[in-house]
Amino acid sequence: MSSLSPENERRMNNMVNRGIVTEVDYANAVCRVQIDSLVTDWLPFGSVRMGKVKVWNPPHVGEQVYLISETGELETALVLGSFAYDNQPNPTADAATVAMHCDDGAMFSYNHATHQLTIDLPNDSKTAIRSDVVTIDCHNADIHANDFNLSANRAVIDAELIINGIPYKDHTHKNVQSGRSSTGGVNA
Repeated sequence: MSSLSPENERRMNNMVNRGIVTEVDYANAVCRVQIDSLVTDWLPFGSVRMGKVKVWNPPHVGEQVYLISETGELETALVLGSFAYDNQPNPTADAATVAMHCDDGAMFSYNHATHQLTIDLPNDSKTAIRSDVVTIDCHNADIHANDFNLSANRAVIDAELIINGIPYKDHTHKNVQSGRSSTGGVNA
């Protein structure tokens, strides 16, 4: 027989719960959670970080979450991190990979064993990098695109430039004539 009063036993049982998010108010950072047949009132949900670095990754309807209540009263509970379950598995089982998968199919992962960063975005996605200076420093770089536009006040290429297999620096033209006429095609 328990030495706790029914009220204290109820509170103790309500200190940590699991439930499913049923509604989310993103503007106010609160959600409602279903625990068995009970649906809570609006409760604040936590974040990974909220100091000088802020990370916004709110819960979504259908996500399984923890509710923590210091007093054992669900009205004062906080909604904390979620965890994998039947219809929401972990994005990877690789211990060396940090991964984030989004509902639209976007995937970001870094494998610290192979030193590989992978970003896969769905079709029709756009990527923007805005900065005063962007430096890419690597041994080899490949850019594959249907169209490639470079817009700059000045472009400096401090290396050999090859256009369609022809070195630009040492190229010559056919049928060169002095005056205003155009030169012929580039000598291969």
